[in-house]
Amino acid sequence: MKKIQGSQLPLPPNNAQEECIRVQKVYDWVIFANVERNKAPIPAECLEAVEAALQNGDALRVDVSCPAGTGTFPLLPKPQPEPVPGQPSCRVVQPIRRITIPSPVTGTPVEVAIVRILFLVPVTISIFNETAPTPTQICPPFVVPVRFSDDVVLCLPQPLNEENILCRITEVNCSATGLIFDGEVEIEVSICKEVQVEAEVKLEVLAKFCQPRGPITLPEQPPFVCPPRVDFPPQCDFFPVQNCDCQGSVHATNENLAVIIGTGAIPTDTGTARIDAEICPNCSLAGSTLTFQFTDTPSAPPYVEAPGDQSFTFTATQFNQPTCLLPAVGNLVLTVTGQGIVTFPNGTQQPTTFSLTLVETPLGLSDTYILTLTDFAGAQLFATVPGGVLVPDSTLIVRDCLRLPYPV
Repeated sequence: MKKIQGSQLPLPPNNAQEECIRVQKVYDWVIFANVERNKAPIPAECLEAVEAALQNGDALRVDVSCPAGTGTFPLLPKPQPEPVPGQPSCRVVQPIRRITIPSPVTGTPVEVAIVRILFLVPVTISIFNETAPTPTQICPPFVVPVRFSDDVVLCLPQPLNEENILCRITEVNCSATGLIFDGEVEIEVSICKEVQVEAEVKLEVLAKFCQPRGPITLPEQPPFVCPPRVDFPPQCDFFPVQNCDCQGSVHATNENLAVIIGTGAIPTDTGTARIDAEICPNCSLAGSTLTFQFTDTPSAPPYVEAPGDQSFTFTATQFNQPTCLLPAVGNLVLTVTGQGIVTFPNGTQQPTTFSLTLVETPLGLSDTYILTLTDFAGAQLFATVPGGVLVPDSTLIVRDCLRLPYPV
């Protein structure tokens, strides 16, 4: 049997006991990017010099600089830091709207908060005339505030509010497009933003809400009974994202491959197939990718050539959690389903569903993948032969993902 790559962890000693800790619980955590193009007005004190240089046909250079972001570490501090002059900042804009939407994980109704957040980046601009023998600064540095406004969907269960929302700008990049027109200079600013929802709770290790204990009664003193239970806001089901049970990848090309175009189980065409898939890289479904390219070639007997050019490219756009079969001895099997887009040579596209199975065999033998594409009505559009496509052992990997134990 081929060894599964990775390290094995020793079993922890059986000396743990329940503990109740007071911590900041993360209810939601979002990272996303924005690109904004702004036209910044040139200050009046240097506008005349800039316009004169443009009329003379002089070459002008625009230099821009912006403060660096905070980076992703250390973690977001709490409470939200006060804005520092000259540095990127952000704030929550009232009011917060609460609506009910289908959960992106289960499809059941879930209450979310629509939170508008204003991000601000101060950008410093200078303008130089480069036509002179030496570049001359004709507009001294001036600062332009660039604002980004986003409506962010957050898990913010009652009674959490804006005091529980933290935000910051982790990365900033700015540049000038070189366009100066009508007394304005165009600049482009890109930022990476981080938004987090936190609340202080008491948790029982391993990761579930714990409750306060009842009082310890002193001898010969009547007890004063308090309600022993505290109800914390429930966690939304779409964060944190569930890890995968297994992960796999395949990168292979097969020539003269017999495939099935349309319904049925008998090969109808041959061609060259290229597959590139990364399923649950780092054991996280979020980074999964899948592309499959089929190039139709003339079929030789016994296959009957399907009419027309059957070439296409499939790109997956949505992945479901994979199922895994990882026995101690035998084949390692990963199956993943989802949705994607088929693009044909004439540029037309068709939404499809897909099923991909990766089979890693022991002892270094050839591995196998099986791919099926169907339309949303369930009709088969494409399939590899029932036995799958053989690929070299080095091109296909399936391995287990180590996961934390779930308390029962």
